[in-house]
Amino acid sequence: MEREIFNRRHLTLLYEELLDGIPGVTFLAGIPHTEPTYAYLPVLIDAGRFGMTRDELSTLLRQCNIVARKYFYPLISKASCYSALPSAASSNLPVAERVAKQVLCLPIYGDLESKTVRAVCGVIAEAQQLAFPRIALALSS
Repeated sequence: MEREIFNRRHLTLLYEELLDGIPGVTFLAGIPHTEPTYAYLPVLIDAGRFGMTRDELSTLLRQCNIVARKYFYPLISKASCYSALPSAASSNLPVAERVAKQVLCLPIYGDLESKTVRAVCGVIAEAQQLAFPRIALALSS
């Protein structure tokens, strides 16, 4: 188990290094005084800065045989057993609603090769570059 966590930590740091500076890709901050297990690698995709939505990026990654997962989607508050409750109203859950539309978990497992992480990051970086004209067009409107 320690080896798995060690490998995942190394891969997480590699992802962070390679995706650093790409507009609209944000890693979640660690929680102080905790030991992460690196079980998941969630990032937030800000469509306005990245140039495409999380769903569009997820589809593109899948087309490249890269499986990234949408987490917290749909929100549990949307389930039929909760949706009628006043507390489940979207207006009561603005942060959860926003995150549910942005979070994408990138592939991570202990045996994942560094070259695969580089390939995943390359696709994400290229997607943002290809989406950039959409951002410029939106800003000029």
